[in-house]
Amino acid sequence: MVQSWEKYIEKNPKKDELKKVIFDISVWDIARYDIKKLSWYRNKFRLRVWKIRIIFSKIGDEYFIEAVDTRWDIYKGL
Repeated sequence: MVQSWEKYIEKNPKKDELKKVIFDISVWDIARYDIKKLSWYRNKFRLRVWKIRIIFSKIGDEYFIEAVDTRWDIYKGL
């Protein structure tokens, strides 16, 4: 099943760069990115790339992408 954030990435002109960021999250190679913990959620983080935000959560040793959208729309569905 294709997630809505996967559809967003495929339509984005910078999809190759976004796929690289998603891969970096999966292997936790994120030291060079702007990441903040979301204060109102437990184990959820926000990664900022250009004007795009990626919301992901950490459960144990696994990371789950929850949303990818522009900075204006990312927090509406959380």
